[in-house]
Amino acid sequence: MKEYPKLYNLKENCCGCTACASICPKECIYMEFDDEGFMYPRVDYNKCINCYMCKSVCPFKVMEGINGNVKNYV
Repeated sequence: MKEYPKLYNLKENCCGCTACASICPKECIYMEFDDEGFMYPRVDYNKCINCYMCKSVCPFKVMEGINGNVKNYV
């Protein structure tokens, strides 16, 4: 399976709710399990169009890595 960069900066900034992956119009956000069994989002930057719909539904409003830039919205 291809490895994708994280969409969050710290685990405590993501609850694994899958809202970002569910709303993404380009289906570029993938939920992956960590070693402890929790799901976290990763993004395929080749598909991302910077629509920020993931940011709009994120309960934490902390996004890292939209096209390689750190975006903090807290």
